[in-house]
Amino acid sequence: MDLPVSSVSEITYSEITQSKDLHVVETHDEPQDKAKAIYLIRDPRDVIASARRDTNTQDTGEIDYRDVILGNSPFGSWADHVKNWSPTYRANTLFLTCEELLEDLPAAMEKLAGFLGRESKPAKSVDQTALEELGAELSSHAYLTPEIITLIEVLNAEQMAKFGYLPRTAHKRSNLIPVIQELSNRLKIAHMERALPGETTKADLTSTDMLARMKRAEADAARARMSGAELAAELESLKSELDRAHRRLGQLHSVLAPRWKNIFSLKPLRFVMRMRGLVKSGHLKFDEHGIPVEGGHQNHDSQHAADETTKLPAAPENIQRKNGQTASFYAGWTPEKPLGIAVFAFDRAQNLEAVLESLKLQDALSTVHVFIDGDQGRPAKRQIIDRTEEIARSYDIAGIHRQRGNFGFRKMMILSIKRMFEMYEHALFLEDDCFPTRYAAKGFSCELSAIEKDDGIFSVYGHHFGLEQNEESFPRFQGWGWATTRDKMMSIWPDLRDCYMMSEDDYLNFVNRALTPDVEARLRATPGRDPLNTITNFFAWDETVALLTAMRGMSHRPSRERLIYNFGMGHSSTHFGANPVFRAPPFNMITPDEIWDHF
Repeated sequence: MDLPVSSVSEITYSEITQSKDLHVVETHDEPQDKAKAIYLIRDPRDVIASARRDTNTQDTGEIDYRDVILGNSPFGSWADHVKNWSPTYRANTLFLTCEELLEDLPAAMEKLAGFLGRESKPAKSVDQTALEELGAELSSHAYLTPEIITLIEVLNAEQMAKFGYLPRTAHKRSNLIPVIQELSNRLKIAHMERALPGETTKADLTSTDMLARMKRAEADAARARMSGAELAAELESLKSELDRAHRRLGQLHSVLAPRWKNIFSLKPLRFVMRMRGLVKSGHLKFDEHGIPVEGGHQNHDSQHAADETTKLPAAPENIQRKNGQTASFYAGWTPEKPLGIAVFAFDRAQNLEAVLESLKLQDALSTVHVFIDGDQGRPAKRQIIDRTEEIARSYDIAGIHRQRGNFGFRKMMILSIKRMFEMYEHALFLEDDCFPTRYAAKGFSCELSAIEKDDGIFSVYGHHFGLEQNEESFPRFQGWGWATTRDKMMSIWPDLRDCYMMSEDDYLNFVNRALTPDVEARLRATPGRDPLNTITNFFAWDETVALLTAMRGMSHRPSRERLIYNFGMGHSSTHFGANPVFRAPPFNMITPDEIWDHF
C-alpha cells in the first residue's frame, strides 16, 4: 500500500504522531494512545518455541522461559499483552491471526486495506507451498517440553480459547504445583540478591546460603505467609472459580445472543399486534401452554364477516384445507409412545434455531437430538459450525451429536437413523430446512400409531407433494420431514448401509437390476422431481430409501394435514435457488421469512 514502515529502534513514536502522513511503526510495547493499531496474534506455544529457537541460534545463553511465560519479562505475559490490545478494551484495533495470513493471504490483505481506508493493490502471486512450509516452521514445538506447553496452556487458557488455540496435550493442573514452587523460590532469591549490602557480591553467596537466609526470613513471618503448595492450591481454586464463571457467562450468551436480532426487530411487534387483533375479534384463544390456537366464540358466519387483516395467513393454494376448519385434527392427540426427533444440521445456524424454536413451542424438546456434520478440518468452517452448536446448546434438548473432520452428511444420517431407533420405537427425521408446524410432533405421533401394524406402509411424510391423489398412500418416499417405526426402518437399514458401502459401479449395477417396470413406475410418481434422475447416476440416501421400499411394494402416507414446510430455497441453499418453480408442486417450498406465517 506504499506506506512507510519503521521499527521503534529507527524512529520515535512522538515523531510519527507529529507527522500528517499515515505511518506504520512496529512495536512490542503496550498501547500508548487510541491511534489505529494492527495487532498480529499468534499461538503462545509457537511464540515461545520461536523465541527459544532464535535465542539458541544467536548464542545469547540459556534462558528459562518459565519466567517469560509467567510474565516476568519486559512485555508481561502473553495473555495480558493480548488483553491490553484487545478491541474489547481498546477501540480502533484490528486483530489478525497468523493462521488467517497463512490460510488466505489475499483475503487478509483486503481486511487490512478496509481497516486502513486504503485500496489494496492487485495481489501478487502467492507461493502457497512456501506459505505452508512457513506455517509448519512457525508451529514447530521441537524446543518445548511437555512441562512448558502445559504451563503455557494453563496460564493463558482464557485468551487462547477466544482465538481457537485449544490445548494440544492432556494434562493435570496439579502437575504445575512443583513448577510454581520452584519459580517462587527463584524469584525470592532474586529479591534477596537485590537486598544484599553493596560490599557483598553474588559470588560471595551460594544458592544454598541464599535459600538459608530466605528460609530464616520466612520463619519470622510464617503466620502471615503461605507455602508454595498453598499458593498453588489457592491459584488453582481461583482459576477453577473463574472457569466456572466464564462457562456460566458463555451459557448465558448462547441463550441470549440468538434472540437479540428478533428482540430488536419489528417482527415480534407485528406478530403481537396481529395476535391481539385476533383475540379481540374472538378468532383466537390460547391453550394451557400459552400457544395461540384458532377458534373463538364467534360462529362461522361472523368469521367470514371479520376484517381481512385479522385472518390467519392462508395456506399455499396447492395445499387444501377443509372449509370452516378451526383447529388441527391432531390438537387433542395424546402420544402413545415417545417420539424421538432427529434434526440434521451443518452450517445454517439460523435455520436450526427456527426448527428448534417451533419444537420448543410444542413442548417437544425433551426427545430432540441434534446431529451436526463435521467441519472437514477447515478452521473457518469450524467457526461457523461452532455457532450451530451454540444454538443447539441454547435449547434444553435430549442430546447433541457433533461429528469431527470430514465425516460426511450421508454417513451421519445413515448412522444416526440407527442410533435413534436404539433409543425410540417411533422417530421423526428433520433436516434443518424442514420447518415443523404447531402440531407436527403430535401429528407424526398420531400417524405412526395408525400405521404401526400396517406392513404395507413404510413411513409418514409431512411435506405434501401437492399432486392430485385419490389414495391415502403414495408410492414414492418423501425425505423432507418423515417418520417411521423401529421395525419398519430396521427391516431395510442393513440394505441402506450396504448400498452406501458399495463402490459406485456396484451400486449402479444394483440399481439397474432393481429397476423392474413395477419399481420404476412407483418411483416416477412425482413429475418434475423424478428420483431416477439421481439414483441411476450416484448414491443419495433418500432416493435409495425410495428404491428399497419400492422393491418391497411398500407405500408412504401423507399426514392428514401438512406438518412440514421446506424453507430451503434461496441464497442459503446449495440445491434450490430463488426460482418460482420451486414454489409449485411437487416442491411446494417457501422462503425463510415465511415460516412463522405457517406455524
